Formats: sequence, C-alpha cells, structure tokens
Amino acid sequence: MKTMRVIYPAGLLLCAAFLFPGMAAADDADAAVIRPNLLSPPGAPSRVSWKPLRYGVAVETRTSWQLDKAAERLMGKRAPTGAGVSLLYDALGLDSPTVLALDLGWLLTTASPTLDYSGVMENLRRNEVGLGISLRYQVWRWLAPYARIAGGMGWDKLKLSESEVSLSDTRSFGEGSLGGGLFLRTPGLQFGRRYNVGIVARVEGGYALGTSTAFVLKPSQASSDSNAIPMASVPIGRVTRHVPYLRVMVGLGF
Repeated sequence: MKTMRVIYPAGLLLCAAFLFPGMAAADDADAAVIRPNLLSPPGAPSRVSWKPLRYGVAVETRTSWQLDKAAERLMGKRAPTGAGVSLLYDALGLDSPTVLALDLGWLLTTASPTLDYSGVMENLRRNEVGLGISLRYQVWRWLAPYARIAGGMGWDKLKLSESEVSLSDTRSFGEGSLGGGLFLRTPGLQFGRRYNVGIVARVEGGYALGTSTAFVLKPSQASSDSNAIPMASVPIGRVTRHVPYLRVMVGLGF
C-alpha cells in the first residue's frame, strides 16, 4: 500500500510534465494561424504580384519624320505627332521568357496650316487603323526588348477653304511598318485571387511605308452668289509615304 501511495502521485506528476508543454505548443500554433487572418482580412488588396498581364489598353503618341517634300507641305511640318488608343493581348508564351503579342490601334493626326500668301485655310485629318504582331524576350520581370511588324489602312481628308468657297478630297491608303523597342511594366496590384492590375509601357522606333495617293480637290460648298463661275476639280499632286517614326505608349495591363 505504501508503494502504491508513492507511485500514484509520481505518475500524475510525470503525465503533467508531458501534457502541459504539448498543450502550450498547440495553443501557440493555433495563434500563429489565426493572427495572419486577423491582419489580412479576406478580400482586401493582398500583395504586389509579378504575374503576367495578358490584356491591356493604352494611349499612344507617334511622331513621324516626313521624307517626302509634298507630304511635309501637306502636314505643315516635318515631324507631325498623332495620338490614339491601342488594345493589347499576349497570345502565346505567358509562362516562358518569349512572348508573342498582338495589338490593335487607332491613330489620329491633324494639321491646320494657313497659306499666308493667299489667306486660304487648310485642314487635314488623317486616321489610321492597324494590327501589329510583336515578339519579345523577357530579360527581367520589368523589361523586355521586342521586334514588331504591323499593317493596316488609313484615310486622309483634306479641305481648303476661303470665305464661302471650299474644296475637299478624301483618299485612302495602305500602310505597313517594321520596328523594335522596349516593353516595360510595373508589378501588378493583386485584388483577391483573380484581379492583377499594373502599368505597361512601350517605346518603339521603326520605319513605315505606305501607298502613295494623288489628291484631286473638288468643290464641297457652292457659292451663295448665283453669278459665280462654276469651279472644276483641282489636282494638287501626289503624296508618297515613307517615314521613320517614334512611338510611345502607356496604359494599364491586367
């Protein structure tokens, strides 16, 4: 009996020595799991991510240096700048360093020089729509050089006016370009599990070739004077399109 009285308390002490540290460790583990949930509520912007930004929309500017004197005269300056919008799509290679991308863009260039020697006002509006294919290589997560080929069409609307008389013509043309540049991006801000939004940019230089067009101005508004002499169409010459260009684009990728 005396032996049992000694062994029983000793057994209780031994069990307590093993159980209490284990319970304390379990409590610490539970606390470690719970604390992050309290610090990062579900649905909040969680972190910055370098996941691929497959889609994008961007604004762009393009400056073209006119090599043809007739084109320079038509634009009113040697290096006119147009502005537009582009849609971006990474088609192949999202999980590899080499990515094949597509872009669809629209560009508007306007010019309104005044013919000082005659007081005639000139207005030109050039619209261009093109599809581009580019191949880029991801050097770093934020930087990738690329090569791009593009093709599309455009149309020029030229109008000359003086007082109540105006002449106008609209001509369409085809265009293609070959260039290269740098693609840049920021890390994306990730919302939940699906949304990742970052800033993307492109700086590109190249050479564009287009079909030449001959403008023939026609009366677009009759004079109010019934005794005015009828006006015939006026050919003003042919414009060729071969220009080096610089293209800058900034937008959002997601």
